[in-house]
Amino acid sequence: ERTRDGRWIWILSRGQPVEWDSAGNPLRSVGTDTDVTRFKAAEAALADEKERLRVTLDSIGEGVISTDAEGRILFMNPVAELLTGTAEKDALGQPLMAIFVACREQSGETVPDPAAACLADGCAARLPDDLVLVARDGSVRAILGTAAPVKAEDGRSIGAVLAFTDASVIRAHSRQLEHSAMHAALTGLPNRAQFSRALAEARRQVVDEQRAHAICFIDLDQFKPVNDRAGHAAGDELLKLVAASIRRACRHHDFAARLGGDEFVLLLGDCTLGDARRVAQKVVDSIAGLDFVWAGTHFRVGASVGVAAIMADPAIDPLERADAACYAAKADGRGRVMVDL
Repeated sequence: ERTRDGRWIWILSRGQPVEWDSAGNPLRSVGTDTDVTRFKAAEAALADEKERLRVTLDSIGEGVISTDAEGRILFMNPVAELLTGTAEKDALGQPLMAIFVACREQSGETVPDPAAACLADGCAARLPDDLVLVARDGSVRAILGTAAPVKAEDGRSIGAVLAFTDASVIRAHSRQLEHSAMHAALTGLPNRAQFSRALAEARRQVVDEQRAHAICFIDLDQFKPVNDRAGHAAGDELLKLVAASIRRACRHHDFAARLGGDEFVLLLGDCTLGDARRVAQKVVDSIAGLDFVWAGTHFRVGASVGVAAIMADPAIDPLERADAACYAAKADGRGRVMVDL
């Protein structure tokens, strides 16, 4: 309706007859007109706010799923649809765990319903960092996320919101950095830091479990001429071949590492000194059999190996003993195995 000052307003008209003739036809009616412009404006503002919220949720990079107080799905944004492989129209009204199928990456253990958990205790919670989401098509993605309750003014939890993001790239990069921190980049073998951890555990087993372990210290013979004559690129390629040769010569459960330069080490679990000597000789023979060719030139290298038992006495450093035995092998003519006794 238009007012006298030219404004247009919303009105709510109500009326009813109050007098009828003998035939039952209404003769007189009474009614009211109520200005509801303010309510209409609030309704429009609420609709605009709801639309802005949906547009915002549709445009963010995280998946968002909201549920009611019973954990039934009320809303999913497009990212949540993509990550779960389920369209919102198919998910509405379903329990969260029918759509959000997640488990621990290593153990495969299914995680409890995150919406139910935060609804029960009324607190927001972070999802486990090692969580993977299994989509409807069977594809698996690493995810990170949180679950939080939605509360009414009186503090009651009336629903929950789950926000999660695809962390596959982040987790893969983290694993790559972790691997790089523990492995020699050139050969792919564990590095000195990782070997130190393995050796500490082996020493504990010798003391606590009375197991017999040994180590082999491997130092290449005639490696420097390769670097000097063919360059460091050739030396690096040769180190790769040596690392592969060591892995082939030792037992599948033995721990091979590169300490640096042309020095390698083997941790032989549950191995007597006699067996360790035989493994070390296989390593020497394997490396001696390498025929390395670079730019048309053939190079031959060998290896000297020192073998030492891992003792229960903490004052005896098995790596130092094996290194000393290796030095003795070199002094005795190279290309041989010397056992520390």
